[in-house]
Amino acid sequence: MLWELSLRLALGVARLDPSRRERHAQAVLARQCGDGGFAGRRGGSDCYYTGFALRALAVLGRWDDSVVMPTAEYLAARLRSSLPPVDILAAVQSLEMIERLGGPAGRIAASVDRRSVLEPMISRLRRPDGGFAKTEQSGPSSTYGTFLVTATAQLVGSTIPASHETVAEIASRQQPDGGFAELPVVRRSGVNPTAAACSLLQLLDAFPQHIAAAAQRYLQTVRMPDGGWPAHASAPCSDLLSTFAALTVAAQIAPAKDIELQQSVPFVESLELAEGGFRGAAWDAEADCEYTFYGLGCLGLLVDLNTPMR
Repeated sequence: MLWELSLRLALGVARLDPSRRERHAQAVLARQCGDGGFAGRRGGSDCYYTGFALRALAVLGRWDDSVVMPTAEYLAARLRSSLPPVDILAAVQSLEMIERLGGPAGRIAASVDRRSVLEPMISRLRRPDGGFAKTEQSGPSSTYGTFLVTATAQLVGSTIPASHETVAEIASRQQPDGGFAELPVVRRSGVNPTAAACSLLQLLDAFPQHIAAAAQRYLQTVRMPDGGWPAHASAPCSDLLSTFAALTVAAQIAPAKDIELQQSVPFVESLELAEGGFRGAAWDAEADCEYTFYGLGCLGLLVDLNTPMR
């Protein structure tokens, strides 16, 4: 399902004006550091932002060995060091993508034993309720964290133990309004955990129509007048991450007939910088690789979102 979504994005982005794609590619490439990684907003290479940079370059059709080779070397070296879970997951996903896309960089990625790093971490993140936490400290399981761990494990062929428990826990987080909560002790729905829960249940072949329909109703309810989505119903404005998350749900299930998805285009484009890159929201003053990927992803999905993925 994740690879189908990536293909959907790439096909949509390919239909954008070439000069527009080039501006965004250059904005991403400008973030590459001397060690091959890509920088976040604080400067210096970062596995998390490197993952988004690679995804953006892939959907832009700018996958070049001269760029990706040093990135593969950077990620391989980082994965052999001590990293927090968010960076391990980002590095594993990125190396998996590099290997699948092949070439000399793919051979570097293939030489890294990603499962031996990932699987012990998965065990440490597992919580008694069947979900996974975002950190190894004693925190509750996270809806988004559970999706991220499960999706990454599937990419590398690892098995999630007792996945039926994971399904039951995440399904129990659906609220009366149809959305999903991020934590077991929270009773407020959020757009991002709703998208994560829908994607997770689809990955585990446990996404019945009544759950999908209720989630769809929730997303329809919280959509803002500008065509974007906020993080939750009480958030003051739409943001690019939440809008991308909502659109990925629409890509998995047929969007409601009365949701005019093309109304999202002006909102997404309002966050697009003339020199390339995307900001996160109206209040944001800077572009980065993460939001640039979300912006491109939104535009790619909006090209033809009336046909759900199979």
